[in-house]
Amino acid sequence: MDARGVIGGNATLNDGIVVETGLNVEGGRIEPGLVGTLGILTIIGNLELSGHNNLAFDVDQTHGAKSDLLQIQDNFNVAGNNNTIIINPITEITVGSMILVTFTGTTNATPANFKVKGLEGIPYILKVENNSLTIEISEPRTAGYVE
Repeated sequence: MDARGVIGGNATLNDGIVVETGLNVEGGRIEPGLVGTLGILTIIGNLELSGHNNLAFDVDQTHGAKSDLLQIQDNFNVAGNNNTIIINPITEITVGSMILVTFTGTTNATPANFKVKGLEGIPYILKVENNSLTIEISEPRTAGYVE
């Protein structure tokens, strides 16, 4: 896929995808589902993110699925520490866990490969474990005061 391209929707794509390295933060983007609704994009084959690539997810924690889902039926390979996960909240973000990506093969991805946009001021932990990329939203701390 071209570094400026976008793949999205509710679909199954065969033969894997290699996303070229983007020139800047506006690199190639994969966006499961349709804008404003939760959906699933399935890739049969490997997904290779070459760097400066974006994964965008709508989030609606009032539904059972909670977020868009990118399903990879093989390996999930990521290069560089300059990829971005974009969270587009449809409803208010609340405490809980959301599975963003699943894969059946192996991965070299770590949380350090990604920056997260859309959760500014909200505590979260990005995890790569159990064949998934998950984001856990924590309870915000209450402000303290000094006497």
